[in-house]
Amino acid sequence: MACTFNTHNGPETRFTSPRDVFRRRFPTQIIDPVSKHVRKRCCCRVQDKPTLRIIPARVAERFNRLDSCGLRQHSGKPTTIAPQEKTIDMTDEQAIHSCIERYYTALHTSDPTALDELFHPKAMIVGYLPDGLHQMTREEFTSFVGSQQPPPSESGAEKVLEIISCDVSGNTAGVRIRELYLGMSFIDTLAMLKVDGRWVIYNKLFHVEENA
Repeated sequence: MACTFNTHNGPETRFTSPRDVFRRRFPTQIIDPVSKHVRKRCCCRVQDKPTLRIIPARVAERFNRLDSCGLRQHSGKPTTIAPQEKTIDMTDEQAIHSCIERYYTALHTSDPTALDELFHPKAMIVGYLPDGLHQMTREEFTSFVGSQQPPPSESGAEKVLEIISCDVSGNTAGVRIRELYLGMSFIDTLAMLKVDGRWVIYNKLFHVEENA
């Protein structure tokens, strides 16, 4: 690129590169790699100092954004980002499965106290037994379970628990399980809620399988 300059000897034509024109048109920043201080200045030539590096202001701004994301490459080597420690939290589905397992263990051991903690205070337990429809509150159901003495775990009863399905939607979940209890195979439909970070059974519908 040719540019004409007025000198003492008259007009003089000089050839400049696009890079020189770019430096004249755009402000630049000087970045000190030791102190990390950035000073704005308009610069027309590159200063050959080992501790200073002149780059366009727009490029410097982009580098700053890359630095903040840990993506900028220094000295030709990619920046190493230390992996963040992740807290291993139990997922909702895992927490629900754990609740169901504790529920069945409480049935099998006839433990009303453990069972009481797994149900919502307003929970209802409703379903059909061979003699008709039964409806129980949480207190009535836990009292019934506690009255089964000796507990199934001591009488040699077989333990069968199968989680058929588990559908989680936010802080609610619907779970269907198959369980063997008191010599009968039950299909339970459990409505569950997440209350204060803990999953509890809000309602239980039970059905006795005929061909158990």
